[in-house]
Amino acid sequence: MSRKRLLMLLLLLFAPLVEPMTGSTPLCQLNLINYFLFVLLYGVGALMARELFVRYKSYLSLALIGIAYGIFEEGLLTQSFLYPGYPDVGSLSLRVMFLGVQWMWAVKLIWLHMTISIMGVLFIAHTLFPDESNEVLLGRKGWIMSILSWVVLLGIWMSMIITRKGVYNGYDFHIMPFLFLLGCFFAFLYVAYLVRDNEVRLSELRPMPVAVYFFAGFFAQMGNVFIPDLLVAMHIGDGLVFIYQIMFFTAIMAFMRYFLLNKYVNRFRVAVFVFGNLFFFLVLQLLAKFVFHIPGMNCSLLNVLVFGLLLSLWLWRVYIGGLRNE
Repeated sequence: MSRKRLLMLLLLLFAPLVEPMTGSTPLCQLNLINYFLFVLLYGVGALMARELFVRYKSYLSLALIGIAYGIFEEGLLTQSFLYPGYPDVGSLSLRVMFLGVQWMWAVKLIWLHMTISIMGVLFIAHTLFPDESNEVLLGRKGWIMSILSWVVLLGIWMSMIITRKGVYNGYDFHIMPFLFLLGCFFAFLYVAYLVRDNEVRLSELRPMPVAVYFFAGFFAQMGNVFIPDLLVAMHIGDGLVFIYQIMFFTAIMAFMRYFLLNKYVNRFRVAVFVFGNLFFFLVLQLLAKFVFHIPGMNCSLLNVLVFGLLLSLWLWRVYIGGLRNE
């Protein structure tokens, strides 16, 4: 099997593990049906995002594509942006509602999918296959099959939503918020296209110590995933929490601009930043089980052992692969 096919297979089979890695669907609850659906969603999504990135040659485009992906999964597919009763929304339900969208939850999930589901997965794949990182994998037939798989997936979810099956019992679907998010999805893809081949000038700031990149990644996810819920629990006003989210989003994007997209920063430091992002979720699962005693976290230890080992092996592979000193 050629290395290009191996890279495609890695994206299709590894990207679906993002969901178990973050603890949303623990490993012990993962079955073949769930995994197949995750392949269609995460795997195909990461593959299409990667193909656009290779063609556009712009990290800004990649970030916009990641935002579009988050809108597709959470706004158009599962519709957690629109459904206050969706199980994962929790304390952010009905917070900052506008145009039918729960914006506090939306910002949180958009950042998560942009950094983990798209940028994190793509960087892991490209560090394992550096020679193929600029190679096109999908031809016309591949694109047609990928888009059709998303259409089929959307049809499956819409049938559950319209018939109110499972978690959607009690959800009243409204077409206008859906069309608004559909417009946002295509708008972000179009802007990503407009800024292609127009990468902002890379900064020339000297790189910081490696540990800084790890903790920056770790606290980037903590500030996005954990802090908004904590502020809501402390009865901080919704407007202030939302302002915090926007300011935090801007600050982390600035860090990525100046200290990651930097001609002096090698890929090992970027790998450490990605590792810090993912490591946060492993720590969060341990805290949820052993400190906060949250029900349904029986798989947390298995998740931490399996994904902690896989991520450590990947980081070591990057280290010994010469990227530390490139």
